[in-house]
Parts: sequence; C-alpha cells; structure tokens
Amino acid sequence: MDTSTSNYPMMPQKEEKMSKGLKRSLLLVNCTMLSLGNVGGPLIMRLYFLKGGKGVWTSSCLETAGWPFILLPLIFSYLNRRKKEGPGTKLFFIKLPMFLASVVLGLLTGLDDFLYAYGVARLPVSTSALIISTQLAFTAGFAFLLVKQKFTSFIINCIFLLTMGAVVLALHTSSDRPENESNRRYYLGFFMTLGASALYGFVLPAIELTYKKAKQTITYSLVMEMQMVMSFSATVFCAIGMIFNKEFQAIPKEANEYELGKSTFYVVLVFSAVLWQFFFMGAVGVIFSGSSLLSGIIIAALLPVTESLAVLFYHEKFQVEKAISLVLSLWGSLSYFYVENQGENISDKLKTKERAQSKSMASRYLFLSLKRRSCNYSLSRLLSTGAAGTQYVEEYPNNSETDDLKSRIFRLRLPKRSATTVIEKWVGEGNQVSISDLRQISKDLRKSQRFKHALEISEWMVTHEEYKLSDSDYAIRIDLMTKVFGIDAAERYFEELPPSAKTSETYTALLHSYAAAKFVDKAEELFERIKGSDLSFSALMYNEIMTLYMSVGQVEKVSYVVEELKRHKVEPDIFTYNLWISSCAAALNIDQVKRILDEMKCDSGCNDDWVRYINLINIYVTASRLANAESSSPVETEKGITQSEWITYDFLVMLYAGLGNKDKIDQIWKSLRMTKQKMTSRNYICILSSYLILGHSKDVGEVIDQWKKSTTTDFDISAFSRILSAFSDVGLTEKANDLNLLLIQRNCSPTNE
Repeated sequence: MDTSTSNYPMMPQKEEKMSKGLKRSLLLVNCTMLSLGNVGGPLIMRLYFLKGGKGVWTSSCLETAGWPFILLPLIFSYLNRRKKEGPGTKLFFIKLPMFLASVVLGLLTGLDDFLYAYGVARLPVSTSALIISTQLAFTAGFAFLLVKQKFTSFIINCIFLLTMGAVVLALHTSSDRPENESNRRYYLGFFMTLGASALYGFVLPAIELTYKKAKQTITYSLVMEMQMVMSFSATVFCAIGMIFNKEFQAIPKEANEYELGKSTFYVVLVFSAVLWQFFFMGAVGVIFSGSSLLSGIIIAALLPVTESLAVLFYHEKFQVEKAISLVLSLWGSLSYFYVENQGENISDKLKTKERAQSKSMASRYLFLSLKRRSCNYSLSRLLSTGAAGTQYVEEYPNNSETDDLKSRIFRLRLPKRSATTVIEKWVGEGNQVSISDLRQISKDLRKSQRFKHALEISEWMVTHEEYKLSDSDYAIRIDLMTKVFGIDAAERYFEELPPSAKTSETYTALLHSYAAAKFVDKAEELFERIKGSDLSFSALMYNEIMTLYMSVGQVEKVSYVVEELKRHKVEPDIFTYNLWISSCAAALNIDQVKRILDEMKCDSGCNDDWVRYINLINIYVTASRLANAESSSPVETEKGITQSEWITYDFLVMLYAGLGNKDKIDQIWKSLRMTKQKMTSRNYICILSSYLILGHSKDVGEVIDQWKKSTTTDFDISAFSRILSAFSDVGLTEKANDLNLLLIQRNCSPTNE
C-alpha cells in the first residue's frame, strides 16, 4: 500500500560508519525498490481481482509473503562482517525488546494489509490511490502525538486539503462504482481503504518511535532484521485469516478459472509478493539511509503515475471529481514538502522547538562568547548546568558497542550533561577530531532534537581557532541559539558577528527565525537591511519572507517580494512560483495565475518537475471561468453555469477553506444562490463542510435551513450520513459531532431515519 511520511527525528547512531558513496548507492537502490513497489503493487493486486481472483486474505498475505527475500541482504551483510571479524561474528543483532516491538508492528501491518486488499478488491486503482494519499495527514497527526512533530500552517493546510480530497471522492462515489459492485460493498471498500491509510499512518511514526527509543545502535542490518520479523508476523496473521476463510483450498480452483490462464495466475501471485516486498524493503531503507520526508516525496511524485497507468491498462474512469481530488492531494503534498525543505536548506529544519533557557544564562553565554578570543574560556560549563562544579557523568560503552566520539555524546542523553567535556576527554586520550566529524555529529544531534548538545559542539568549533568556520556553521549556530535561548539571544549574537560573518546564509537564518515566530515587523526590518546590502541572495531568502506573509494572511505583499526578487535579478525556484501562485489564487486573480504559468514555461531552469507542476495548476486554471478580481461577485449570476463551472466553484470553496478565508467563501456562496441555475446536494455539502471545518457552526445551521427550504433541490439525509462518516474516519470526530448536534436540533438527524 502507499505510504506518505513526514520528516521525523532520525534513528540513533549506526554501528558501522558508512562511506558517502556506499550510503548514496544504498539510497538509490532503496528508492528504486520503493518506486517499483509503490506503482506496481496496487496495479498487479487489482489485476488479480479483475481477472477472477476472489481471495482478499490471499491478496493481503501476498503483501508481506515475500519476506524471505530479506534474507539475501542479511546473508550478504553477515558474510561481509564475518570476513572482517572472523568466526565470532554475530548472526543477528536484534534483541528481545526490538523483536517484540517488531512483532506488534507486524501484526498491525497484517491488519492494515487486509484493509487495503479489501479496498483494492472493490475500488478502481485510481480511486484507492487517491484515498491512500490521505495517509500523509494521518502520519503527520500521529507524528505530532508520538514523536512531537511540529505543526505549521503549511502542514495544517496540507492535512485539510488531503482530507477534503477524500471527502470529494466520498460524496461522488456513484459515478465511479464498478458495474459488478453493490453500493454497500463499494462504500465498505472506500472506508476500509481509508482505515488502511489511517492505520499505516500510525505504523510509520511507531517505527520511528521504536528506532528512537531503542537501547541498541540502529544499523541497516538491524533495520532489515526488524523488517523481516514484521513481514513474517504480518504474513502469519493473514495466513490465519486464509485458514479460517478456507482460501488455501480455493487457490487451485481460482487458478483453473482465472481468465488469463492457470500459469499466469501463479505468475501474478509471485510478482505481487515480489513487488510488495520491494515496497516495504524500499520504504524502511529510504527512511534509514535518507529520511522519512524523502519517502513521502517519492510517494507523492508517483501518485500521477499510478493514476495514469490504471486509466491506461484497466480503462478506469477519470472523472472531474478525481481530477479535483488529485489536485488537492498534490497541492497538499507540495505545501507540506515546501515547509520541510525550507528548513533543511537553512539548517536541517527540525520538528520541535525546545523551551528557551533563562535570560540570565543567555546573557552570561553571550558575554563569554564575545570575550572568548581574549580569555580562552569555554562556555561548556554554563551550557551544561549553569553551575561551575557540575559533575560529569558518561555512560561508558560495553565491549560489544562502538566506542567513538559520536557514541559517547549520544549516550549523554540528559541535556544537563556536557558534550564539551566529552570532546575534551576524547582529545585528552590522544584521539583526533576533525571539523567534518563535528559537523556530522552536530547534524545528527539536531535531527534527534538534542539542540543544547549541538550548540556545545558549535561553541567548541568557535573557541578552537584551528577550525575554519563556514557560512553554514554560523547560520546553524543562529538556528541553534534560537531553539535553546530564544530569538533575542540569536539576534544579539548576529549583531555581534564580524562583518565577514554576516553573509547571505546568516541573514537568511535570522530571517527564518523571525518568519517561524511570525515576527512580521522584525522580518520586514531585516528584509530592508538585506536589500540595502551588497550581498547576493538566492531565492530561498525571498521565499522565507513570502512564506511569512502567507502564514499571517498578508497575501497581497507576496507580489511585492517577487518584484524585489526580479529587480535584484534572482532566479525564482519552484517554491517561489508556488507561493506566488497561491497568493494570486487567494485573491481570485486568475489572469495573473495564467501569466505566471506562461513565465514558468519560458524559464530557462524549467525541468520535468516544473512541467508537472505547471500542468497541475493548469487543471485549476483551465477549468475556471471566473470574472476578474475587480468584480463584486466571483460568479456571473445572469448567465447559466455549466457542470464544470459548478465543480470549479466547489473547488474554490475548499481551497479558501484551506486558507481559512471565510469572507471569500461567504462571497462565493452568496453569488451562487443568486444564480438562475439549480444547485445540487454537492454544492450544499461542499459549503457546509467548509464552514464546519472552520468552526462556524452558525453558518452551517443556516446552510441546512436554506437547503430544507429549497424548492429545487431535495434535502438529502443520506448525504449527511456520508459526510458524518467521512469526517469521523479522517479523525475529525469533534466536527462530526457538531454537525450531528445541529441536525438533531433541526429534527433531521440521519440516526432518526
């Protein structure tokens, strides 16, 4: 099944140091396996059902039945270790706690496999793929609960858009239902798939949490061992389901009656097992050697591929509703990826912000930092506890564990312990430490949210003048000071930097801190200083201020920033265009969106990714027949409205709901009610869903009353049943309860029918 993941804290240090070339090759292999499994798995599973296969438990079992393939990399790893270490080489690394955790995760995966297989058996691949895209929303929510993932406006917008994409499909299922499926089985398949999305959205953060809480080092071999245990447990779970459902006995009969022939039937089963195992091995491999975010990017990028192949090979319908859902899914994914990518470019942006330490400690820190060249005094004792006599405690490694500088620092665990003391002890033992090693350790600490220890490493690099700091080192230091001591401390540190250290990267780092805290005045003041400097800046700096304006609702200022970018002859990137287009869409300036798209096509840096993005926006633009922004009404009330225009207005309502712009929703709704065209239940459901998710219960009640009084559109109780179920299944239980209460007050609750 598809997965979308978020950028969680990475796992602890690895047992063996992997070269960059080997790690890059490993990442490439895992990305390839993930791509093949993500696209091929759903397609071949659907082929099994289309041509006569009936075993849902059989299909779910095949998703993990390829677990023996994992033995191949494990055997290779063992032989490689044995060649270096001799006959005493460990056969397995997994310990009992990790084994038990893997078994539990495997059983959950088995249940998830069944839910997903049931959905694929009832739904077209193009539909199930869009539903599964909501997993990014579930993953972000569970990541917030389990690994303290920080929620930003972009992530919330992403979750809303993905949710509304699923709601759009839920409200238009009749046009997509295969001819041989009943309404009941189709709806059950829909919600089973949504349940699979939610469950696997929980499993992925749970895997990350297992890595994070592990009391042993995490290596690629251990990751593969865990995956083998998980896959085996899931296979056993599904095999038990096959036994109770008597599907083992049915396999020969299915093979004989299979439309493509008996031999092809078994080929389909084998390829299904192989492709799904590619998916699971690739997913955990990408998380290990890259990041969870990268896995999510691959999934989002391949969604149109799965859609296209399903339409091409299986001749599935691709209605306007699916196009809208696809746009919402990709728009939401792009919003999520943008905010994560911004932070990675500045200083490996992390999920949570630690509480600021006391102002007195920050003041003492800055004073000593300014004096460091004259008094050669280390800041480490102040950062460790604030008391000069704090006792240093280190957890020494066992003989079976790696004893290197990174391992020693990571075993400190408690923030009060000093990373500086560990480095001094390491050097005192005659060991060498390079600046590249310190940078890598600092990066890993930041990924694990160990900001205070990372800042101590940064201080060590500053106070030892044999290390030549780069612009990125200073930028990272500003970001760390923001997280540990607060923006005021980071601001003072920046102002005290020598002119040579006030570079485009440090300016951008401080601007990022202001933008993250939504300090508009300070950000604008710094932006003016930046414009007056002689430094050259990339599009990243302009994107930061544009992101700030979007997050605080000052979308009209985005175009001004774009003008400044062009005046300074800076090349915009895909994220610049994304923010610019989003601001124009928020202002209903469709003509400007078209001009931006034309400009993108002429951009010398336009690549395949840009072309896909341009085509995506064109879906929105070409479907629109709106009046100019100067018009008092976004709908031409004196003219008839075609079905495609109705769909467009529904789409606009959902986009404005995602932006939290109730005024625009009010304006569109008022204009639609003034038209001569008959409204459908879809229009009512769309508008009340948007009001509901924004928390405007009074407006929801008014829409219900208007619908009940309508002489042209029948009041559809069943539509409310569908939307109540849809909101509940995507985790918006409170909103569903609010709607149900409003319906009860008006004596029209679906439960009374």
